[in-house]
Amino acid sequence: MFVGQRVKDHLIDLPRYGVMAVFLWAGIDKFLLHQYYTSWFSSSETISFFFPFHHPGISVYVVGTGELCIATLLFLNFKTRVVSMAVIGFLALTLFAAGYPASFPEDLGLIGIAMMLVLIDDSSQEVRKQRLVKYWPLASYSISGVLSIWAYDYLAYSHRHAAWIHQTSPIFYNMGATNLVNLSMVVGMAEVILAVLMLLGVYFKSMYPFLMTSAFLVFGIIALDPPVITIQTVGFIVVSIWLAHWCFSCQKNRIPKNMENR
Repeated sequence: MFVGQRVKDHLIDLPRYGVMAVFLWAGIDKFLLHQYYTSWFSSSETISFFFPFHHPGISVYVVGTGELCIATLLFLNFKTRVVSMAVIGFLALTLFAAGYPASFPEDLGLIGIAMMLVLIDDSSQEVRKQRLVKYWPLASYSISGVLSIWAYDYLAYSHRHAAWIHQTSPIFYNMGATNLVNLSMVVGMAEVILAVLMLLGVYFKSMYPFLMTSAFLVFGIIALDPPVITIQTVGFIVVSIWLAHWCFSCQKNRIPKNMENR
């Protein structure tokens, strides 16, 4: 029984682990793919403005070290509210510096999840659970918003995504140009449907929209193109699984409406 309770406590922390996974991967990437990021940083005037070191390679190491520090603090659950505020600031800066498709709109979704972490953080596990009852929809709204922007991008620029899928997908790279455009349109429509279903999932507390979103994101990170195959998608997968678990728990325990509105 004690082990079961510990597992439940860790499941509650999945959103924190999701954000941690994004920063851990991004930080490691800065060291493993240092030359790639050095070239990227050196070609961006915005990044050079915020990190005015003599050599852009130093900026890459500074950013990577910062991301690894954030990941470590989130893993340790140390001052999570303060760290989550730092995450919001860091992601806002990244949005401005990196833009589409590396940062926008994915980091907007992570900002929403980090805001939820700020609002629910407390030293008492019981208080955190009570706050989750009120603020858990923030995570769903954030991912739904990202899916909506992705959907517009796939539908409005289907030819561009067809070219990207041809270059990056290990599954669809050999499809014809027309079929790739059609695939991009299908992906865009699927994202619209999932964005709406996630909103309905909040209202009905159904785990199925979140499981469907998790499955789509796993498929996307394997088989599609940017912006779906970005590091942030890993965090969205973890948080979507947590949302499914949370809705299942709510249905099982039947959380009263008056408790949600406190």
